[in-house]
Amino acid sequence: MSAAPSHTAESHPLLQGASPRTIGEWLSPELRRRFVRDYEAALDRARVDLDLEGLHEEVERWRQIAVLQTDPVGFRRTMRRAAEIATGEPSPEDEAWETTLAKAGM
Repeated sequence: MSAAPSHTAESHPLLQGASPRTIGEWLSPELRRRFVRDYEAALDRARVDLDLEGLHEEVERWRQIAVLQTDPVGFRRTMRRAAEIATGEPSPEDEAWETTLAKAGM
């Protein structure tokens, strides 16, 4: 992803209520694929249940992930720490990113 444009705190596109399209644009390609998968599953559940609450929760969860990803170094550190908490073992910095994400529950 290219460098994100600078924004003021009041105008950042990832503020609460950001659209799914905007959220997807801020995610890395591998996480964007996961977001689309989760979003489509939440849409399917909403169609069956006639309830948008789960869809809104899924979009908000991914918005928060996109916000974390605006700091790539911090995001990787956070995901390694989440993987360590989940597995009880350190997640090395040279570990495959997909492996770290899986350990972290992503």
